Amino acid sequence: MKKVFVVTSGTYSDYHINAVFTDEDEAEKYRMNFKYGNVEEFELDPSTQPIDIIQVWMTKDGTTKNVRHMVKPTDESGFYGFYPWESGEFMIYKVNTDNEEKAVKVVNEKRCLILSFNLWGEETVVRKILRDTI
Repeated sequence: MKKVFVVTSGTYSDYHINAVFTDEDEAEKYRMNFKYGNVEEFELDPSTQPIDIIQVWMTKDGTTKNVRHMVKPTDESGFYGFYPWESGEFMIYKVNTDNEEKAVKVVNEKRCLILSFNLWGEETVVRKILRDTI
């Protein structure tokens, strides 16, 4: 199993790749050029096993109510819908990843997008917008 080490920086919409290395030590040296750089490890030519999906339930104020790991070949990432909760409404969004922290960050960015258009609860419109921005 061949791996690469990707130097990244930025967050959310500013997240980007700076360089890709086959040697982890070289990647770490290069990362030092960036104040907030990271080195992420990726497998080259991964198997065709089902993709991990994490489902995040998040409230309008950004509180994460639930995180579920789902490994089903039929699942797809994306907006799932709005649902009532005791103290308000929450959205469910699925992300193709096995990293819970990354999934929550992705869903929070989508939540911010929905709020910026004042569309919280407008399921049909949100589905179209998020489908066009994924």
